[in-house]
Formats: sequence, C-alpha cells, structure tokens
Amino acid sequence: MMRITWTTIIGILVLTFAQAQGTELALRLQKGKAYKQVSNSTVIIDQDINGEKVNLEMMVKSSLSFMVKSIRGNSYNMEVVYESLGLDMKLPQVSMSFDSEKNDEQDIFSTILSEMKNRPFKVKMSKQGKIEEVEEMESIFEAAFQKFSQLPEAKLAQMKGQLIKAFGEESFVGNSQMITAIFPQNAVALGDTWSIDTDFKSGMSARVSSSYTLEKVTRKEIFISGNSKIVSTDKDTYFESNGVSLKYDLTGTMGSEIKIDKSTGWVIEATIGQDIAGDSFIEESLLMPDGMKIPMSMKNKMVITGDK
Repeated sequence: MMRITWTTIIGILVLTFAQAQGTELALRLQKGKAYKQVSNSTVIIDQDINGEKVNLEMMVKSSLSFMVKSIRGNSYNMEVVYESLGLDMKLPQVSMSFDSEKNDEQDIFSTILSEMKNRPFKVKMSKQGKIEEVEEMESIFEAAFQKFSQLPEAKLAQMKGQLIKAFGEESFVGNSQMITAIFPQNAVALGDTWSIDTDFKSGMSARVSSSYTLEKVTRKEIFISGNSKIVSTDKDTYFESNGVSLKYDLTGTMGSEIKIDKSTGWVIEATIGQDIAGDSFIEESLLMPDGMKIPMSMKNKMVITGDK
C-alpha cells in the first residue's frame, strides 16, 4: 500500500513538473519527407467608387508540397512545388474561373496555371516557421508563359501580374507564415500567450501584430488560437497595379484557430478570418488629374489543411 501511495505521489510530481516546464512549440520535420499545405481562401471586397457600390469576390486555392532536402542548424532547406492552383473571380458584370486541372487548351489562363505545377523552387524555413529565403520562384512564371509568347505583350503582362499577385513570392510568404510563423521562442504552458510580429507584402504592405494562446494539448495534437491587428505600412507609397498607381491606408483584425501535429509541429487544420477596412487611393495622372479616394472593406476567410 505504501509503495502504491509513493508511486502515485511521484507520478503526480513528475506530471506537475512536466506541466510546469511547458510545451516546446517548434517544427520537427524529417529530412527526405514532404509535407502538404492545402489552402482555400475566399475574399470579398466592397468598394465605393464615386458613390457607386462595386463588389468583388475572389476565391484562391492552392496545394503545396514542402520537401525537406536538408537540415542545417535551426533551418530547413526545402524544395517546394505547387501541385494544383485555382482562381475564381466574380465581378459586377462577369464571372471567371481558372483551374490548373482543367484540360482545355483554349483556356489560356488555366493552361498557364497547369504549366506552373510541379516546378520546384527553394525555401529556407526556420524551426519557428519563419521563411528566411525564397529562391528560383520567378523561374516558375517565366517557364509557364513560354508557350504563349505569341500573345500581345500587354495581355501577357496583365496575366502575369495577376498570377504573381495571387501565387508569387510575396503572396506565398505572407500566406504561409500566417500558419507557420506562430511559434514562441521559449516553452509555454496551457493558457500562456506570446506575441509575434510579421510583415505582409502582396501589393499592399502591412504589419501583422499577433497574440497567440496555447489552448489545449492532447497526446497527438496541439491547439492554438490567435488574435491579430493589421495595419498597412508605406501608406504614402504608390505601387503599380494593372497600369494604375495605387496606395492603401487600411487597418483590421485577424482571428486564427490552429491545430498542429504534436510530433512534427506541422499544421493539420487552420481557419483564419480577416476583417479589414479603410481607403485606397489612385494617384493623380493626366487621365485622372484629381486622383481618387476609394473607401473599401475586405473580408477574407482562409481554410488550410495539412498532413496528419
């Protein structure tokens, strides 16, 4: 009886000590293994252009494979490929749908998406999920457009700009880090919170200031919630978009619910919601001497799934 009692006490003390030490949150990936990241994002944009309400709905989907080629210190060197891509747009007067899996040579945009598949680029990611380097991604777009060099240059430039905005390096880094760059530097216990700041740039530049909380730990899974504030940066800097010079002054919030594989640190499921509002500005030009201010709001829901 005494032995059982002491065994129970020691077990409780060990468990208490382990809980007090907290949970180490980080990526623990294996060399030679590929990890999937499937993303479906729905963006609804409402704009007020000279008193007229203009609505845009866009759905972006992608499936990525991250192959760990080597592990150096605190970083993973990866070979990444798009396995599938899709883009749907609903405008006031027209709807468009493009998909890399559509077998239709008359659909140029979908064919270009198909040409982007399975073309590797290099990514260096820290064990805290921060993307440190991206290399050779531009070559994906160059190769994808090669067979369409006979098209008018202006049309090619417009299509390429749209694709880079949706699937290029800046979009890839920003979207990926929303579910990878979430880990604290130190061990945390249940209920602990930590802060992480990241910069997002995909046309508009923004600073995302996030507070994450360790909600639950089971034998196989870790649950994290996040609340973020989003503020556009470079508010006075115009950038070119489809031949128009734009700048943004936007603020918003983001909420995240993330489930992680306990053994690898890779995201199994995540739901992210963004609510952003403010103004966009068109720069003064010969065609628009007074420029234009466009009040706008944007809601984005992203659902990500990965390997279990």
